[in-house]
Amino acid sequence: MRIKIEKIVHGGYGLAYHDGGVLLIPFTVPGDTIDAVCAERGNPRFCWIKKIVEPSKYRIEPKCPNFTVCGGCDFQNIDYIYELEVKKGILIEDLKRLGGIDIGCIEDIDLIYAGDQFYRNNVQFKTDGEGKVGFFMKKSTQVVHIPEGGCLLVDEKINEFVLDILDGVDFKRGGFRVRSNRKGEVFKKGVPGFRDDRYCYYDCRDFDFRVDIDGFFQINNFLYEKWLDRVIEYIEPCEDDFVADLFSGIGFITIPVANYVRKVLGMEINGTAVKNALYNAQVNGVDNCIFKRVDVNRGFYVKEKPNKIVLDPPRAGISEQLIKEIVELEPEYVVYVSCDTSTYARDVGILYKYGMKIDKITLIDMFPRTSHIEVISRLVFI
Repeated sequence: MRIKIEKIVHGGYGLAYHDGGVLLIPFTVPGDTIDAVCAERGNPRFCWIKKIVEPSKYRIEPKCPNFTVCGGCDFQNIDYIYELEVKKGILIEDLKRLGGIDIGCIEDIDLIYAGDQFYRNNVQFKTDGEGKVGFFMKKSTQVVHIPEGGCLLVDEKINEFVLDILDGVDFKRGGFRVRSNRKGEVFKKGVPGFRDDRYCYYDCRDFDFRVDIDGFFQINNFLYEKWLDRVIEYIEPCEDDFVADLFSGIGFITIPVANYVRKVLGMEINGTAVKNALYNAQVNGVDNCIFKRVDVNRGFYVKEKPNKIVLDPPRAGISEQLIKEIVELEPEYVVYVSCDTSTYARDVGILYKYGMKIDKITLIDMFPRTSHIEVISRLVFI
């Protein structure tokens, strides 16, 4: 079947049309003309490239020899600047399709990006017990060995550590974790012959943060400070503000914002993250933060109404119950940060029904060469 790729949609799939049906093809580029092999049934139907008949002008030669085999990357074959436009398009389409929201054109979305290589500061390597160390094949548990020079997405200090131990460690089936920070320190867990690190440490804006070795921290060493800067910019913190930071984690937003406002309340379901947040507030000399262990998706109660709210939920997004409680508080701003445009679009669509709208929006490319998209936005009541 000969088809032409129209655009890229959520999940990184190229989209084409044939006989009134929708086709989804991985590892294609808008403008590609290809011969495809397709599943017999379904709408959409999933297809695979048999032959590239005429490549898109945006197609480039992948730098990684494992591209299309390893499950780590989706866009190694696309010019990086065009990849950013593709991601803007996905965000716009998800908001229209899933949220019923038309935010305008690509130019209306602000953009923050840095380099597209060696940015990941947290990596879970997989091992098969037979000498392969690397990552799972796409939609498989088969291990693909890392390239000779290391993974192009992984911080160079992590690559250096892993490549140095490949021949000297007897890896069993399973995996291990390696993390790094901007100082070049490496932290590890599960590497045979090495002591496990309990914590890893990051710095940002003159603040220091402790994170459990398996805990969450923004993954892009080049962009997490710019990410925080934009979040704070959207909050527009003032000295009389009471800010609620929901899904507050280790206090990465809560603690810096506290420097500008009267009080910040951080709420987080993960008890270990809350303990680290309390520790981080103490070591940074911040005493106007309150941290509580709360599953905010099941509702939360505050004696004093916050006038600004920050949301940075996991990929699953937020519950409609939480949305209703936020709306009842009538905050001046809701700053919603998301790493999944589908659940983000769903949630924002509900907020629109309650009388809110997007005031400002930024796509920050925290995950170059993958289909993952990070959004920072601000919503206000109309």
